[in-house]
Amino acid sequence: RVSYSESIDTPQSLANRNLSSLVRADTGGLINPITGLPADPRTDPFGISGGAFLRKAVEVGIEGKLGRNTYNLSGTYERREGAMGGKNLTGKISLTRKLTRHLTGTLALDYERVTNQTVGPGAKSETVEASTTFDYALGQKTTASLAYYFQRRHANPVHTRENVAVLTLKRTFRSW
Repeated sequence: RVSYSESIDTPQSLANRNLSSLVRADTGGLINPITGLPADPRTDPFGISGGAFLRKAVEVGIEGKLGRNTYNLSGTYERREGAMGGKNLTGKISLTRKLTRHLTGTLALDYERVTNQTVGPGAKSETVEASTTFDYALGQKTTASLAYYFQRRHANPVHTRENVAVLTLKRTFRSW
């Protein structure tokens, strides 16, 4: 799949687009899938601005299934023109494998580089995220999951590293 788009965006449309990366918690609220904390859809790698801007984006991706493996490879190049100018380059790869009848493993790697002209000439942010997840079906309605997430972000002057391990026990009940 390949797509190219041009659009005039506003802060409201950015907030709407950022909602797409959130996941629903078991309690029903929206959370950041890495930290498990309530997510703020107003966050944007380019920052929030009161003005509109021209957004040009190219997206490429391939996904498929081969035997017990499912793979997904995607990338995006985005350029913004106007008061909120800058560039954003992202790449994502994931591989899921059915290890046994009850056990599934997933490896994922994400990369993002943002150049933001609103903060200052040549201001950059670089983020690398890696994760691995194992899901074990304890029964038809019960799953245990163990996940590990690593994130490294370099954005002058801040450099951060995060390591998160999450153990989840999920039971699905009949919905009405």
